Amino acid sequence: MVQRGMNIELRDITQAYPQAQTTLKRTILAHLPTELVHRYPEGTLLHVIKPLYGIAEAGVHWWTTYHGHHCKELDMATSTYD
Repeated sequence: MVQRGMNIELRDITQAYPQAQTTLKRTILAHLPTELVHRYPEGTLLHVIKPLYGIAEAGVHWWTTYHGHHCKELDMATSTYD
């Protein structure tokens, strides 16, 4: 690529999935982490509303946010070669 005068740039977004602007469309309940159990009543569950790593559709939620930002805020368009 360099010989052709092209640059390749990579990026890593810290905690990308939880930064998605959309919420999950299904109900996911989770047990409290061991470190928090003593702070809440017995049997307390967490209602997961944001995409997290390990949730199948989390990547789609992040892509929607990422793509939307590039199209709306940066006035970019998807390449027809993608």
